Amino acid sequence: MKTTKLAGTVLFFLSLSPLADPAAGQSDPTALMYEPTRIISIAINMDPDHWNQLRAQERTFVSLFGGNCLAQPFDNPFSWFPAQIMIDGQQRNNIGVRKKGFLGSLDRIKPALKIDLSQFQSNSTVYGLKS
Repeated sequence: MKTTKLAGTVLFFLSLSPLADPAAGQSDPTALMYEPTRIISIAINMDPDHWNQLRAQERTFVSLFGGNCLAQPFDNPFSWFPAQIMIDGQQRNNIGVRKKGFLGSLDRIKPALKIDLSQFQSNSTVYGLKS
């Protein structure tokens, strides 16, 4: 992932080459996302202050491994932040970005991210997917 700061915004550039889904048919709107030879271009643009707040959020190892994990799902300490996203030329504004939620999210430089296209507005999708 490449991160660039430009005029008060933080831009992320990703290229994903997803695995094939042999069950995806031509009538499936998500099929294009899962073609094995296709590279998907994703750019996320968010306020640098929000990015710094997102990166600073953390959970402790005690919260992950303490207590009875079978009693209830783990609480998620991470907040959603607004951003804009461009996926293969399709721009969506006011989407949600947050740390993903487990061990990969603890990294302050390159945390695992979760993207929800419908977090702040309803029915926003790209290729039929909301996240």
